[in-house]
Amino acid sequence: MFLNKCCCCCSLKYGVYTWGIITLLFRFIIAFAAHFSPALTYYDKWPELLAALFGSVFGWEIIASLFLIVALKGIVEKRHMLFYPYIVVLILEIGLILLLSVVLSISSTTWHIIEFFCILIINMFTLIWFISLYRLIKRDHKSKVQMEDVSPKNV
Repeated sequence: MFLNKCCCCCSLKYGVYTWGIITLLFRFIIAFAAHFSPALTYYDKWPELLAALFGSVFGWEIIASLFLIVALKGIVEKRHMLFYPYIVVLILEIGLILLLSVVLSISSTTWHIIEFFCILIINMFTLIWFISLYRLIKRDHKSKVQMEDVSPKNV
């Protein structure tokens, strides 16, 4: 299941690029919130665990943002190899979201399933869009290489 258009209205390249920039902004907001949340809130239970959790979220979002910047550069330069790291990040996030939704719904409340389901849908569509654009750019790159192989000297 691969797409030719992003959101049924715009080209795949510009749609994925726009969505990537929006995602990058959200990732920076989440990283900023995770970095300053332990200083703004005070919990009596497990303060060390909470600080470690927020630190992990901060680190994950910064690394994912860097991989997203590399993928955005790959979109601009039409280099499909630069998509790999961010596709791996999306696959890992989908697995992590599934695991966290099950654990949090068992341990606290089932409302976490709805929250994580919305995030899961967004990540799944992002993954499908990035893989579709990856295949499109790779196909264009292969056809360009084949065109270069057929030069007038070879004919």
